[in-house]
Amino acid sequence: MPQFLDPENRLKLSVLFETYPDRPALVCPSGTLTFRDVQTALARVIMTLQGLGIEKGQVVSIHAPNSPAHIYLFLASWVMGFIYAPLDPKSPPGSLPAGVRPDVIVTPGDSGLWPCRAIAPAALFAPVAGAGAGPEEIAPDISLTDTIPPNIPLNRECAIIFTSGSTGGPKGVVHTVGSFYYSALGSVAFFSLSPDDSWLISLPLFHVGGILIFLRTLLCGGTALLHDHPGRLGPAIVKYRPTVLSLVPAQLQQLMEIPEVLKVLTACRMILLGGAPCPGPLMEKAIAAGIPVLATYGSTEACATVTAVRPGTDRQERFSA
Repeated sequence: MPQFLDPENRLKLSVLFETYPDRPALVCPSGTLTFRDVQTALARVIMTLQGLGIEKGQVVSIHAPNSPAHIYLFLASWVMGFIYAPLDPKSPPGSLPAGVRPDVIVTPGDSGLWPCRAIAPAALFAPVAGAGAGPEEIAPDISLTDTIPPNIPLNRECAIIFTSGSTGGPKGVVHTVGSFYYSALGSVAFFSLSPDDSWLISLPLFHVGGILIFLRTLLCGGTALLHDHPGRLGPAIVKYRPTVLSLVPAQLQQLMEIPEVLKVLTACRMILLGGAPCPGPLMEKAIAAGIPVLATYGSTEACATVTAVRPGTDRQERFSA
């Protein structure tokens, strides 16, 4: 895999995008975006946030279902040094976790419910009032290098990600650019990810497990597949036919009962199973059906994956991570 760090251990984000310029980076309901397209859209989002006066150390939240806006805010926090704090979209509008006070929140809902400035997701992709330009004044070939310093320090704090609350109330965990980068890099190496891989974002983007799917494909030159209907995972799997998929045991149990989905699952290169212990009988059933299931264990505090079963592992060793 290409080296994206400079001698001072800073991330060369622009070089990453320029390594795979014409490959599909993100497939979403609105169409397919190449690495160059994502780079251009990210530059627009950065210009918008600069126009809003967002500075290093401030907090930007999003309260919305899975969407490209999550991905661009996540990457923009690396570039600009603000803190990205995504919220559970199922939480009531206007409610904030303890200790989080956003300077701006991105939400498709009622902006008047929030104790800070609120903008719609679509407004991210063109400068807003005060930025000095309208969308028609932005060159379509705007480069990320036009809007940011070339290299990003890995020790830069960039996100507050909340735990799932399985052992109590959700807790905010602060992560750096480096914790995300090395977590994703470890997965790329461990699972031998390549530009031929496509990974369906089947997990919420406000959790580390969801946002890291995109980052893993970004680092290996692969494709992230984004669907915006969490309750309709089966149709998305059939439509996109990913090579890699992340599921929790309950999802696997349900999906195996749908013949057309089962056929796609058996054609995947690997399916990472985590989020909860997998019952032995379900693992037996999945292996017998030819589904390439690999048990994993991770946590928000560890920035996703902690342990996992390696592809090609013997059957008897695939029951626990």
